[in-house]
Amino acid sequence: MSAFFKYFSILIISLISVSEASAQLKPGSFGISASFAYRPVDAGMSHAFDAEMKTTMPMAHLLYTYSKNLQVDFALGIQSRSYTYEDGDEPNSETTLAFQLAAKYFFDSKSNVSPYLGGALGYLAFPRIERSGYDEVDFNISAALIFGGQYFLENNFALWAQIGLTANFIYERYEYTTKINMTNQTTVIDLSSTAVGASFYF
Repeated sequence: MSAFFKYFSILIISLISVSEASAQLKPGSFGISASFAYRPVDAGMSHAFDAEMKTTMPMAHLLYTYSKNLQVDFALGIQSRSYTYEDGDEPNSETTLAFQLAAKYFFDSKSNVSPYLGGALGYLAFPRIERSGYDEVDFNISAALIFGGQYFLENNFALWAQIGLTANFIYERYEYTTKINMTNQTTVIDLSSTAVGASFYF
């Protein structure tokens, strides 16, 4: 188990074991949040090859609390992924903007810890790559089921952590100068995405 998952597990345990108090979402309020997500992947997620890949993604979020149980989250971030095709190869890296729309349902709680279940849609578009005889255009659409917990340190400030089951639909389009264009589609499902963050509510 990597150090990240070790510390993530400690954070989850801390969220569950805090002392009781009372803090809830306030309907009709806005908020902002900052988060960091990490996902180690060993799957065909790059150029249809089996690649050893690691992905990190810091994000900024705009939050809207629709009710005391329901929160909508729009996020913008930068995803960086590094990968190698075979052992011993030099690592490749790619960076792109990431967009995400999520909805979280917070279960009623008598403590500062609010467990939640939700769903998220994401979109990534990687820069066009010019190669000999063709251009490569990659983009990724994702859908995730997320589960986590939010702990209110103050009435308007909270820490949160979550894990996700993510389905990634990767499209790789090859635009040739001398023959018909070709598009590959790869689907990868993983249960290794994790994120931690902090939120401030107005």
